[in-house]
Amino acid sequence: MDQRGHCQWACRLFLSGVLLLGLLGCGRKPVPPLDTVPSQLLRDACEALVAGDTRRSRDLLQRLADTPEGEAVAMVALERLEQHAALAEINQLLRAGRLDDANRLVREATGPAAKAAAQAEPVVEALLRLQAYLAQRPFATSEAAERALQSLETARTELDASPAFIAFLDAETVALDALRRREEDQVVASLVGELDEAAVSGRPPASLRLAHLAALRPQHLLLRTLAAGTDDRALAALARESAVADDARRAFEVGLCLAWPALSESAWRGLVPVLRQGTPAGHAGLLLQAAACAEGGDYETAVRHLHALAEVPSVDAGHVERLLSRYVVAPRQTQAWCWQTPSPGVAEILASIIQLRTSRPR
Repeated sequence: MDQRGHCQWACRLFLSGVLLLGLLGCGRKPVPPLDTVPSQLLRDACEALVAGDTRRSRDLLQRLADTPEGEAVAMVALERLEQHAALAEINQLLRAGRLDDANRLVREATGPAAKAAAQAEPVVEALLRLQAYLAQRPFATSEAAERALQSLETARTELDASPAFIAFLDAETVALDALRRREEDQVVASLVGELDEAAVSGRPPASLRLAHLAALRPQHLLLRTLAAGTDDRALAALARESAVADDARRAFEVGLCLAWPALSESAWRGLVPVLRQGTPAGHAGLLLQAAACAEGGDYETAVRHLHALAEVPSVDAGHVERLLSRYVVAPRQTQAWCWQTPSPGVAEILASIIQLRTSRPR
C-alpha cells in the first residue's frame, strides 16, 4: 500500500470511531450544571462561626436547611452550633467569675445545649468547690484548713488541669504546715506556762504535761534540762543555750526548778552565778533567782523576788523547807508550828520570817 492509500485508510478509521461515539451517546441526558449555593452557605456559616458571629452562622445554616441538598448537613451543624453557643456562654460567665449564673445555666439547659452543659458541669462544680474553699480563708485552725482542702479532692481531676491551681495548692499546703507549727508552738508555750506554775506550787501535777510536751517536742530545752540531772557540764551548757531568748530561759528555769530537789551541791553552786544574772522569765525563775541571791548573801533581792511570787497561790512545801532551812532559819526551826501550814503561800512565808540569818549560807 502506497502512502496515499495509507492516509485514506486512517481517515476512514477515525471517522468510524467518531460515529461510534456519537451513536453510544445518543441515549444519555446531558450533565446538569453544578449547584454551588449549599456549599457556599456552609462555607459562609463556618467562617461566621470562626469570626464569633453566632447569629449570622445560625441564619446561614437555617437557609442551608431549606435546600434539599443541605438539609441533613444543616441540621447536624445547627445542633453543634447550639452546643458551641452554650459552651461559649458558660465559659464567658466563668471568666467573669459568675459561677452561680454559670451553674444555673448548666442546670436549666435543654435540647442540644444540654449536651454542652453536661460537658461543662464537672468544671463548673469544681470551680464552685474552689470558690467555697477560698471563702473560708483565712482558716482559724489547721483542722479547718485540712477539712477545706479535703473538700477539693473530688474536684481534683478538673482542677489539676490548671498549672495555676497546682501552684496554688502547693502554696496552700505550705501555709497549712506553717499553721500547724504555730498551733504546736502555742500548745508548747501553754504547757511550759502550766509547768512553770507546777514547778513552783506543785499543782497541777507535772507528769501529764511533761508527757504531752515530750510527745510534741522530745528535744525541748525544758526536757533536756530535767534529764540532765546531776550532770554539771550538761547543765552549764544548757544554761548557756538558755541565754538566747526569753522562751529558752523560761524553759531552762522550769526544767531546773523541777529537777532542783535532785541537784547535787556542786551542780547547784555552779549554776548560782548564772541564775543571778538577767531577769527571770517566769515563776520558777523568780524562785531560783531568789535562792541564788540568798546563796550569795543578797537577801534583799531574794526577798524582793519572793514578794513577786505572792501571786502564786501556794509554794511547794519542799521548796519552802529548802529555802527556810538553807537561807533563813536553822533546820530544826522549820519544824516549828508556824511553818507547818499546808502549802503556805509566799505571803504566809514572809509573815512568818522573824529574822534572816546573817551568817554565810551552808
